[in-house]
Amino acid sequence: MGLLSHAGQGRFETVHEENLYEDYIRIFRDQQTGVNYLGINYVPMKIEKP
Repeated sequence: MGLLSHAGQGRFETVHEENLYEDYIRIFRDQQTGVNYLGINYVPMKIEKP
């Protein structure tokens, strides 16, 4: 849960969020690395570029 603990403290910025059916979708961007994370129900997952 370490990523979420940083979510409100400036490191991760919310790029996009929406409620999709019963799931809460949010995209975070790690400001230190520029890597985007997809959060489903507040669980961030790293988005791999194809």
